[in-house]
Amino acid sequence: MTGHLSPHAAAEPFPKHTHARFLLDDGRELRYTDARRFGRMAYFSAARLPAELERFGADPLEISEPEFLGLLKSHKSRIKALLLDQSALRGVGNIYADESLWRARIHPTRIAAKISDGETRKLRKALQKILHHAIALRGSSISDFLDAEGEPGEYQRRHRAYGRRGSRATAAKPRFVASLWRAAAVISARNASCSASGPQVFKPAQGCNAAR
Repeated sequence: MTGHLSPHAAAEPFPKHTHARFLLDDGRELRYTDARRFGRMAYFSAARLPAELERFGADPLEISEPEFLGLLKSHKSRIKALLLDQSALRGVGNIYADESLWRARIHPTRIAAKISDGETRKLRKALQKILHHAIALRGSSISDFLDAEGEPGEYQRRHRAYGRRGSRATAAKPRFVASLWRAAAVISARNASCSASGPQVFKPAQGCNAAR
């Protein structure tokens, strides 16, 4: 991940690439900063929020084994594309899709519906274990990502697939293929081991206005 969402004193100047400022009840601001502009935000009333969330798939940390088996069996897309599909599973990104498939030893271009039940169970277990571990380590700071406390993540030190092109850290070096227009790490079996010129200001129970 890149960018960060963190609290600041309202009087503190906001740096370049600050795209949104949320005014908090205690007078501070929660600021979202991201030079790459990958993030998106939407402002919904309490009445509209439940319907909006229905567009997203199951929580990967809460999905049961039967539900996960059913999800894969009902999709003929490539497995990495399915993991990245937010209408199927919410919140799984490129890093953790690669890491989970690597740990489960499943090629990212395999068709989800053709993956065996045993491999599917292994993938679910790997995905949940990796996500829990990554959350405990505050995520992966590939460039400038910081958590809400302003601290960088540490899980990138435990990556076994993502960003390991040409790495000497593992005996089995990944090679990369394109999957859903993203690079995906694979290993052969023989080697396996609101827009405005300024940032948006969001006030409680109000809409958004361009910051001046």
